[in-house]
Amino acid sequence: MSNALSPLVFLQLENTSGSFKSDSMLLQEIVDRMLEDEAVLLTVSKRSLLDNCKLPAGIQLFVSAAHKKSDLLQVIQSLKSVVESVLDRK
Repeated sequence: MSNALSPLVFLQLENTSGSFKSDSMLLQEIVDRMLEDEAVLLTVSKRSLLDNCKLPAGIQLFVSAAHKKSDLLQVIQSLKSVVESVLDRK
């Protein structure tokens, strides 16, 4: 869903519950664990009551030119580990 040229990477659930609120809560748990366990700061997308476009719940990951390929690979591995851990408890 992200554009390859954008510094913002948008990650969403492959299997949604159908509820933005439930999906957001699950993603927030993943984001919280990433910060606590891996010291990686991510955000969960938010919606306003005024939004006309109903995007799915997702995690926003910001990438800059200062990030090396090894940095990105480390974050990906950490994210995979945390996601597996959180989903295993559900």
